[in-house]
Amino acid sequence: GTVTPSTCRTPPPSAKATWYCRGPADSLSCYLSCSPGSSPTGVSEAVCQGGSFSPSLPSLPCSPAAVLLAGGSLLSPYRVDAASTAELYSPGRNCSPLPSLPSPRAEAAMVRGPLGEVLLCGGTGPSTSPGAHTDCIELDRNGSWVHHSLLTTERVGAGLVRAGGQLFMVGGVEAR
Repeated sequence: GTVTPSTCRTPPPSAKATWYCRGPADSLSCYLSCSPGSSPTGVSEAVCQGGSFSPSLPSLPCSPAAVLLAGGSLLSPYRVDAASTAELYSPGRNCSPLPSLPSPRAEAAMVRGPLGEVLLCGGTGPSTSPGAHTDCIELDRNGSWVHHSLLTTERVGAGLVRAGGQLFMVGGVEAR
């Protein structure tokens, strides 16, 4: 007899979520798109492997959107300095403070990864300790900022984007 390969089907759309998939059914790659005002709850990219998606697709893929603000510039009459605060803003709710960054950062880049992880990369330090950060930190599921990875070069004012399941950091300058 013949062996039928295990396949996956494109997940059906819901009121707030649409999965866009490409490729053959036995190696389907899918990306989540949420309606305006919503954002992915966790997993937003998955690949069919052995007849099931990896990682598993969430039952409620989208939830009301929120904005995470971390670091930035503190302005005073005599100088500009890096901030170490972080907070979560959601329309109709108050801002929720989060743990402070391990060290102040201004002009850093932030992105949400394919599994819902939040990365903050590069940027400058405070005026008392000039220079650029050469690492990425992650806001883990426990709400703590932890080391994630190192950059190959200093990046200040760069952009960070996720495309095709990969993260790309582009542009910016070295802090010399």
